[in-house]
Amino acid sequence: LLIFVIVAGAEAFLLMRKTQYPLEVMDHALVELAAGRMDYHLPASDTKEWKRVSVSMTAIGERFKQLGADLGKEREVNAAERMKLKLVLSQISDGVIACNQSGSIMFANKTAEDMTGRPSHTLAGRHIDEVVRLFEDDKPISVSDFYMEARTSGLASVERINGLRLVTAENQERLVSARI
Repeated sequence: LLIFVIVAGAEAFLLMRKTQYPLEVMDHALVELAAGRMDYHLPASDTKEWKRVSVSMTAIGERFKQLGADLGKEREVNAAERMKLKLVLSQISDGVIACNQSGSIMFANKTAEDMTGRPSHTLAGRHIDEVVRLFEDDKPISVSDFYMEARTSGLASVERINGLRLVTAENQERLVSARI
């Protein structure tokens, strides 16, 4: 009976070790992948199941590596396109202020700087309603509301041509037209 217990204990230990070691190796591989080392490969295992896991984990790493490279290329293309857009917008004689959907200013050309009385580096990141103060018939107009009017109207753009005034940082008024 004692021999049986010793043999059973030894087999249990070996089985546990055979199961635990691949889990430790896989855990290490996941840590490596999470750290961004996408070229890490799991060592091949002697069992069919763990070999499939090893091949799958390596394939995941390779796919993530490719996705990272693709993302890097897309970022480069987007940066180049943004530079082209800034160049074009900076050459337009009309004042142009570009915002994201939440109303944060991303770009203002030189004419917009002159119209608002604020340099573009002080505009970037600020909300459009903090910078552009519009009035129509002595009533303030929120640029955000004007934007929502354009969005909810179903039209491609909404224009205000007559009677719109822009108040600059120096509290000077300028007649303007606006299109969103």
